[in-house]
Amino acid sequence: MFDLTYRDLGSLVHRLGVSAKVLLFGWLFALSLIYSDLLFLSSLIAVCLALAFLGRVGASTVKFLRFLLVFVVLVFLINLVANQHGEHALVRTSFRFYWWRLTFRLTQESLSSAIRMVLRLLAVILAFLVFTLTTKPEGLLRKVTAIKGLEGLGLLLALSYRFLPTIFLDGVRIKDSLSSRGVRFEEGSRWERIRSYSSLGIPLVVNSLDRSLQLAEALESRGYAGSRRTKAAAPARSASDVLLASYYLCAGAVFLGLWVTLDIGRAAMFVQSTNLPGAAALFASFVGPVLARRGRA
Repeated sequence: MFDLTYRDLGSLVHRLGVSAKVLLFGWLFALSLIYSDLLFLSSLIAVCLALAFLGRVGASTVKFLRFLLVFVVLVFLINLVANQHGEHALVRTSFRFYWWRLTFRLTQESLSSAIRMVLRLLAVILAFLVFTLTTKPEGLLRKVTAIKGLEGLGLLLALSYRFLPTIFLDGVRIKDSLSSRGVRFEEGSRWERIRSYSSLGIPLVVNSLDRSLQLAEALESRGYAGSRRTKAAAPARSASDVLLASYYLCAGAVFLGLWVTLDIGRAAMFVQSTNLPGAAALFASFVGPVLARRGRA
């Protein structure tokens, strides 16, 4: 079973400053949403995987991708069925369903769109996953709450940031508890296994509500939202962290500007070979500074 909780492994990615990591993975997330070229989307996935292995969380990342395999295949098939537009038909067939006659067309455009959607989904998930596994929540909380007027938002972001790993661990514990009571999650037919996994729902919701009440009581006992507020000292920022954060801010803005002005990263069909240098430059621009820190470590 894979674990989504943060552990300080002392890797190159773990040692990056919080600001640099927020900008790095924030740009990866944003570019994944706006790019449509398959080479650029593949390059973003390659960046996330490279950062995962540089951060020593590659094994957890691969296990999580295996867990998502069925969902990714389902997204791919739904896009193929729902999108049958395009002029370059690859497969065309029709069949009768009771008194309806249905037509299915597989075109180059629909296939390209389905692949694009899967790659975009993987890039977004990988960016969030690697950021979660390599960033300490307390560091993110201090960085956001250091901004004047965003103290409440910082706490909200930190709690949301920890939500997924905590809920997942609760689900693993509840599953182990139900398994010890005779519930079989890996045996029987597919429908029986689905019913077994559905039994996790109510205990997980009840446990989450109980956890929220405990959190509210803990915040109240510590004087949260009181008249007097105390703040933790902001962590010192080194010159290298500031320089790296500035670099990622500029690098992301450059690729965004190229997409806006020159349509670099846009593609209507499968692969445009002219975008290969741009995809390679994208990979080098985001991974290169992390590798460069290895020589100074």
